[in-house]
Amino acid sequence: MYFAHRRGWVASNDQILDTTYLNKLEEKGARYVLILKKVYGTPIALPEKVVFENVDYAVYGIRRNSF
Repeated sequence: MYFAHRRGWVASNDQILDTTYLNKLEEKGARYVLILKKVYGTPIALPEKVVFENVDYAVYGIRRNSF
């Protein structure tokens, strides 16, 4: 996130799948979860709405106002 000049958090697949963790991020202002499909671990899919997806990544909205 630092080199992209963006605010955010880096999380493991286990953390992203943990609804308590996502709720805490949302409380801190997170609106989206970005999944890099080819970089870390195994592919995962969230039960949230997909905002954008291509072969490299998927963006999920985690707040009601993010769509």
